[in-house]
Amino acid sequence: MPKIYDNIEHHLSKGLSETLNLSKRCDFCVGYFNLRGWHEIADKIDELDGMMVFEKEDQPHRYCRLLVGMQKLPSEILKDSFLYDETYLIDQAEILRLKKNPNQSLISSTPSLPNTTVSPMRNWISSSITT
Repeated sequence: MPKIYDNIEHHLSKGLSETLNLSKRCDFCVGYFNLRGWHEIADKIDELDGMMVFEKEDQPHRYCRLLVGMQKLPSEILKDSFLYDETYLIDQAEILRLKKNPNQSLISSTPSLPNTTVSPMRNWISSSITT
């Protein structure tokens, strides 16, 4: 049964440690992952026996799988929009996706400025984005 950890009544590190003591392998699916917290459970992961798992046509022996599903912030989407050339147009599906959350929605379009103005701006934004 899934458990919800709020770190008020139910603490994540304690709950994971208790669960990992009873486990042979583990799968985590998180929206955000900060490596600084890994030390809380690293020794427990190292003690796992592991198991064979089905992955497409293979059956590898796994100890731990971590799926991180991070979403882009609206500001990152805006920065990304400057990476395309002047012919790029946002499609309807992207507009609808951005409108779903009115608190974080944004309306963007490629500026219709002369190429001499847009290119330096695009290069500056591109150089400031870290991947």
